[in-house]
Amino acid sequence: MFDRNKILSIMEHKGLTKYALSKLSGISQTTLGDILGGKKVSPKVDTLERIAEALEVPVTSFFDDVNDNKIEDEFKKLSEENKLFFSKYENLNPKAKKQMYQILKTFEDETEE
Repeated sequence: MFDRNKILSIMEHKGLTKYALSKLSGISQTTLGDILGGKKVSPKVDTLERIAEALEVPVTSFFDDVNDNKIEDEFKKLSEENKLFFSKYENLNPKAKKQMYQILKTFEDETEE
């Protein structure tokens, strides 16, 4: 489940204000204030991705660790090839992850035709 306090903690660790995060992420101060103040309990994925990119952390950093066991269980079920892919992907910087996502999206679009 989304936890706004995780964003606040990362911001504090990096010494960022809401204003600075707003500028880095391109998200309005009002929207960011609503998210960080708990007014928006389920922000849009795109918004969370922009915040994560600005903070240089994975989006999963904003969620409770309760799902970590489920993720680990699913990871164990993957083939060795898929495990390698995901471990390499996780180490990419936000820009490279975005590029990889676009490449995968292109392949997905081509297979639907």
